Amino acid sequence: MIRILPEEFFFILFLNVLVLSTIGIFLVYIFLKFKDYEYN
Repeated sequence: MIRILPEEFFFILFLNVLVLSTIGIFLVYIFLKFKDYEYN
């Protein structure tokens, strides 16, 4: 069992949220551009 400090846990959680939000924004951006191509 690896002992994780609360600070490390929150840091890892923060990194995960940052990565997920970046990927989410990227996917939404691609989706909107794809819809623009369909409409035009």
